[in-house]
Amino acid sequence: MAQVTILQLNIWMSGTKVPD
Repeated sequence: MAQVTILQLNIWMSGTKVPD
């Protein structure tokens, strides 16, 4: 499940502009 979370996080980070 950890890998899935990392993948989802990557996609979310790529699709979402979060202030550094």
